[in-house]
Amino acid sequence: MKEKIILSVYIIFISISVTAANLRLSPLFSDYMIVQRDAPVKIYGKGIPGNNVEINFEGAGFQTKIEKDSSWLITLPEFALNKNYTISVYSGEDSVQLKEVVAGDVWLCSGQSNMEFQMANFPWCDEEIKNAKDPDLRFYSVPNSIDMIPAKDLVEGGHWKQALGNDLRQCSATAYFFAKNIRKEVDVPIGIICSDWSGTGLEPWMSVDAIKKFPQFEKEYKEFTSHNKSRKQIEADFKELRKTWDKEYYLTGKGFDEKWYLPSTDFSDWTPYKPSEGYWENANIGLDKFDGVVWFQTTFDLPDDYKEGDFHLFLSYIKDYNITWVNGVTVGEVFGDKNWSDYYVSQNILKKKDNVLVVRVLNVEGNGGFSFHPFWATPILNGQWYCRKDEPLKDNFVVPHIVNVNPFSHPAILYNSMINPLAENVKIRGVIWYQGESNAGRGYEYRYLFPEMITDWRRKFNIPEMPFYFVQLANYDSIDTSGNNNDWSELRESQDLATKLPHVKMATAIDLGEEKDIHPKNKQDVGLRLAELALADSYGVLKEKEYPRIKTVGFTEGKASVQLDSDFIILNDQQFIKGFSIAGADEQFYPAIAEKDGNLITVYSEKVQNPQAVRYAWSKNPGELNLYGKNSLPVLPYRSDNWKGITDDRVYDPDIVYF
Repeated sequence: MKEKIILSVYIIFISISVTAANLRLSPLFSDYMIVQRDAPVKIYGKGIPGNNVEINFEGAGFQTKIEKDSSWLITLPEFALNKNYTISVYSGEDSVQLKEVVAGDVWLCSGQSNMEFQMANFPWCDEEIKNAKDPDLRFYSVPNSIDMIPAKDLVEGGHWKQALGNDLRQCSATAYFFAKNIRKEVDVPIGIICSDWSGTGLEPWMSVDAIKKFPQFEKEYKEFTSHNKSRKQIEADFKELRKTWDKEYYLTGKGFDEKWYLPSTDFSDWTPYKPSEGYWENANIGLDKFDGVVWFQTTFDLPDDYKEGDFHLFLSYIKDYNITWVNGVTVGEVFGDKNWSDYYVSQNILKKKDNVLVVRVLNVEGNGGFSFHPFWATPILNGQWYCRKDEPLKDNFVVPHIVNVNPFSHPAILYNSMINPLAENVKIRGVIWYQGESNAGRGYEYRYLFPEMITDWRRKFNIPEMPFYFVQLANYDSIDTSGNNNDWSELRESQDLATKLPHVKMATAIDLGEEKDIHPKNKQDVGLRLAELALADSYGVLKEKEYPRIKTVGFTEGKASVQLDSDFIILNDQQFIKGFSIAGADEQFYPAIAEKDGNLITVYSEKVQNPQAVRYAWSKNPGELNLYGKNSLPVLPYRSDNWKGITDDRVYDPDIVYF
């Protein structure tokens, strides 16, 4: 391993955010905005340092001076209900006007893909659009973004919209049906701020203050605190560094001199290689312990279903830096093995067959090249490639400080960019949350991380018992009625434990999923169940509908006797109750026969003579369930044992992905 110099470049500058004029409001402020009732409202943005900013509000003027960093903030008094406001902001000759602003209740809606799931994907979206006539149900979608330190403002791109017409297609379906059901019972405008990102785990949504309590995040915590620079700063510094770094350290070697990226290159003596073999150290191609440059080449045909437009070229993760060419034209470059090598190739440079793809990879340390996982496989990545070794890593190579994080799992980076600006500046009524699929492989760990995230968000929003309502994962994948250990059930159990916190409520979706789609279409009932929690707990207009739970389990004469905490029904008056499994001392579970016995349920199996444990709906997908409370809510998943699960010993590790 050659000696390397780790270099962070520090450039002192003042960044002034401007629009076409020199006055800018935060992206959160637009026409149709809903602000939280019964609370002062912060209005803030950017302008020319030293200038004054004035807001005309209800005939009164509110003024402040713009700070040296170009920021300004004015706090307005509470807004009254049932009134449309116009807010006029002035600075010098510049002015901005916000129209149709109302007060109501603002709910933050966050999580991963099942919260992000838009109304456009809802099967009956067109019908919903025809019937949507509520101008006081509005939404704001926070653009996906990351940051390395807590951001003061959201990134550009979001706008408040009324949930009407074609705009409704862009709204989170879960959030929409939640808000719609609130509006049916409460005559208050509802604004939903959707801050979500498909495929993300829990830890990116946790703040640095939260992750520092867990030793598995020590490395990431130290990175945050040692650099203390925003993504924008890091990228600007790297851009400045590249003025000299490229020529001296990066864009060098025989491959560039001989233009190996051109289709006319003679690839006949290059070494066969397949990305499915993984890093080049593991591929038995003579590159053991090699740090430096390796070139890769393959050819590909356009798929039969390709019609026109940019072609999506997905190369997954490549360690450490890569430049990619198609037919001799540069299509992109990526620095860092945690950043997707995800390119869109112009149709103007493509051919129907025999497109030449060349990737130059520079590895700085450790393993190098393609990081392959079957989950991300594509026909191109599964194909035959060829490689050629170029120059080794230069002596005293300068390793730049770059943004190299995985947005789906790297701690704190989504909190920093997509939550912190809201926590610092926006008053909300509460939170709804749908997430967990990406943490199922570490389901046991979730029981510690999730409550800490909730508690930390409450601190950050300065609402000690902020309502927090979430969805327990839906049933998904092949039906399995055995009841044996599985990661999704362990994740659901961890979710359930979070309800020990005050005003934290869970709506299960164990009966609302789909076997072949991790994104079930029935978001109506998910939204309704969340709304029922809020209407009881936050608004007090409904009596709380408790989810039935198994209360006790006893064993006698080779059978288990199960008691629920409330009266129950069996759907369609079926003879047998579905979803139960039973095990003896060997901890091997089997599907069980379950029958109603007065107010109890008797559970047994001929395969278990001396039962020791009972489980209910303990499966990634337990299949159709028929055990419900008289309030029409399903009985929650349950296990009577505390035997070790498959995720008990798993904790966050950036180098391990659990599927």
